[in-house]
Amino acid sequence: MRAPAEARPAAAVWVQIGAFSVQEKAYAVKRRLERTYAGVAVSTLVTDQGRYYRVRIRTSEAEVRSLAERLAAEGLPVIIIRE
Repeated sequence: MRAPAEARPAAAVWVQIGAFSVQEKAYAVKRRLERTYAGVAVSTLVTDQGRYYRVRIRTSEAEVRSLAERLAAEGLPVIIIRE
C-alpha cells in the first residue's frame, strides 16, 4: 500500500505592477498603491543583467483576475505570477 501523497501547498499568487532598477521608484509606486490596496510588497530579484525591485500585490486565486482588472483599469501594467 502506498502512502498518501503529501498535499502541496498552494502556489502564491501575485499581481506584479512593475519591476524597477531604481529602488526608490519601486517604493514610490508601493506607497501610492498602499493607499488603495492591501498587501503591496517590494521584492528584490538579482539577475545577470542587474538588480530589480518588483512591486507586487499578493492575492488569492479567487481574486486575482478581479485585482488585475482593477489595476489595469487604472492604466497600470499587470502580470499575474504564480510561484
